[in-house]
Amino acid sequence: MSNGDQGDLKLKRAQVWQSGNYQCCVYTQLSRSCINYNVTVIGPPDPPTDVTCNPGSAGDMTLEWKAPFNNGQAITNYVIETSALSRLENQNEFGPFVRTLVTDSAQTIIQIKLTPYMKYLIRVKAINDQGISRPSMPASMVCRTSEALPTQTPTQIFNGTGNPGDLSIQWPILPMTSANGENPFLYVYYRRVNDPGVEQEVNLSMPFSSNRLQINLNNQRNRDPYTIRFRMKNDVGFSPYSSYFTTYPVPNPPTEEVTNVRVYGLSGSSLRVTFRGIDLNLEPTFQGYLIRYWLATQGDFDTANQLYEVSTGNKSRSRAEEVFIWDLKPITSYRLKIYVRNAGGYSGGTNFAIGQTKAAEPTQAPTNVQVSSYSNTAVRVRWQRALPTEEEEARIEGYAIFYWRYDRSGRTAIKLTWDVDSNDREEIIIRGLTTGDRYILQVQAYSVGGYGPRSEPVLFLMRFTTFLQQYRDAALYLKISWMTTLETDSILVFELNRTCCQRLVISESSAIDKVDARDAALLLNDLNIQSVVDLRTEKESVLKSNEHLKSHFSLFAVSINQKTPTLEFQLKTITDDNGPRKVYCMSLFQREVAFAYLRMLPFFRMVFMISLALIDKLFKTEFFKRRFTPIVGEFGIRVMYRNITLHSRPEICAVLKIINKVSQWPLVVMCSVGKDRTGMISALVQYLQGCSKEKIQEEFCFSEIILRKDSDIFGVVFKSYKFDEEEFIQSPGGLILAFFEDIENQSGSVENWLNDGGFTFSEQEELRGKLENFS
Repeated sequence: MSNGDQGDLKLKRAQVWQSGNYQCCVYTQLSRSCINYNVTVIGPPDPPTDVTCNPGSAGDMTLEWKAPFNNGQAITNYVIETSALSRLENQNEFGPFVRTLVTDSAQTIIQIKLTPYMKYLIRVKAINDQGISRPSMPASMVCRTSEALPTQTPTQIFNGTGNPGDLSIQWPILPMTSANGENPFLYVYYRRVNDPGVEQEVNLSMPFSSNRLQINLNNQRNRDPYTIRFRMKNDVGFSPYSSYFTTYPVPNPPTEEVTNVRVYGLSGSSLRVTFRGIDLNLEPTFQGYLIRYWLATQGDFDTANQLYEVSTGNKSRSRAEEVFIWDLKPITSYRLKIYVRNAGGYSGGTNFAIGQTKAAEPTQAPTNVQVSSYSNTAVRVRWQRALPTEEEEARIEGYAIFYWRYDRSGRTAIKLTWDVDSNDREEIIIRGLTTGDRYILQVQAYSVGGYGPRSEPVLFLMRFTTFLQQYRDAALYLKISWMTTLETDSILVFELNRTCCQRLVISESSAIDKVDARDAALLLNDLNIQSVVDLRTEKESVLKSNEHLKSHFSLFAVSINQKTPTLEFQLKTITDDNGPRKVYCMSLFQREVAFAYLRMLPFFRMVFMISLALIDKLFKTEFFKRRFTPIVGEFGIRVMYRNITLHSRPEICAVLKIINKVSQWPLVVMCSVGKDRTGMISALVQYLQGCSKEKIQEEFCFSEIILRKDSDIFGVVFKSYKFDEEEFIQSPGGLILAFFEDIENQSGSVENWLNDGGFTFSEQEELRGKLENFS
């Protein structure tokens, strides 16, 4: 290379195997010039090699290996991994490798302690600052540790069964590895307490398959206690003696019986049995009670063809016993007898007792469980009643509501009860919750027969709520969306800046002005809605033709007379003054917004749309409207927000003036879907109330959950407008922030923008004060 030119050689994603000597050459027609470089790629070390093992005494093992190439970084220590195979268990495969030791230096010879008389595969890994190597090949031979003295003997014993007077004991089975060598024997030594004689010895040649010993003492009346101890022996020698254990010979079967037996129906599938137990001082080898029960229709014990048993041990020395019998049939009588059990057998049993189960517990879980915000620390829970489905089911007496934190910080669920007889609606208010926490909730029906299955879990978040969710038991909402389903019924969803909660049932229409008689009653009586601001034109609202609402609402069209210097508008009566409740129609898609879209079109297409508008005006047709709606969808949701902020400020300010001046509350703001136009108004109201933009953004994003959950419903609406369904379902937080940004770019602040549009500073303060008074 000449004239100061430079060159380089790059090894991309270099591997350690690419270390070595590299030669770079320059060739000319006359000669060549080369230079050599030694390149080292730093990485984890290679695996160690030549692993060998040398057994020592009693499980000691000396390991040695060759240090591997370190790949540019010094080796700091090694990891020893072992895989065991017991000679005594006759296994065919070694177990998994487990980390046994991490050395504290880079030495390649070490002594480790393993279990005696075992076979091992041993491998080694090297470590440097770059990481850990792959494992070495296991040692060239299977490493076998040496025999050692046994170390383990039984640590507890139990009384066994047998003939009266025999010494019968049992103990937990020992692991085979406890032998530590060949030819293991377990020696058992016994002697009567306070007997100065020599201990008697019994040895078991198969200590790992037998854990029971019965010794015939040839004395059925023998009731003296005995001491027991053990030790293990192999070819190396004996283990230390175990501790002493005290036991008694097998007694005669019990002669005492329990008394005061009572049987109660606990539920549709269980009985509660109470009785007075025996005096345990008279039965030192007492082992428990046995309850035998059968269907009362099968006669006496001797004739019963289906017999069931429940065993129970003594719970305390108070002699008051209680036993529960489960998995029974509802409304069924059972007979039972109770027996006393000791190592010698069973007593003769009590007289027959009889008890009957109750009617069956509910078999259906409550459905349609809905959780809605009630206050900052409370929620309202509603559900659909679980009705008995079988004749054997008892009448439902109430419901249990279980709830707990989602993170399980309070693992024990809190239980609330709801009585059917004292409530006329399936709902309950849960108080004392923590704002910002997530909770899981389930509802469960109960009757005299017991508790039924729980409902599907409902996850809900305690969000910060405003007065709109608290006023009049959450009846005051600024947002309502009505949606249609393909089924008979559909769900009315209320939204406050995308904080959604299911509330009512409605059918047939996607607008508030088409409801059936049932839903109209709920709207008028339950929610007590007094005023509605409809962000559509009066032509789009067909409330005047709804037979269930037209006698309660009067419909008014809002028209702006003057935009500057002060905003003035008038109300035009569309329907007769049929009722005291008001509906105000104020569309945000006015002429200026339409012209803004037309100016964005190619020239010939713009001329065509203007021609359609003139035809519609002359002949009262709707050609322009049918062609204009797809244009809105064509330019997308972001352009729609921008055009509304640029050209519909007077209409937005007029809506806020109506909200501020209306005297009839609760008030509802609505549009076709309830996400965009209504969302802008809701965002401005919350902003005036003092909510941060981050909080408004968070709640705006939440609406996408509902839209996606019921995308088949909203998809019908969007497709009817010829909108892109995916784009208009999305609720990105940046969209509502861009809405505020467009406003501030025009006037510097939201307050200035509203004031310039006709909603003055004094009116803003007036509305803000009303909002604070409601909260």
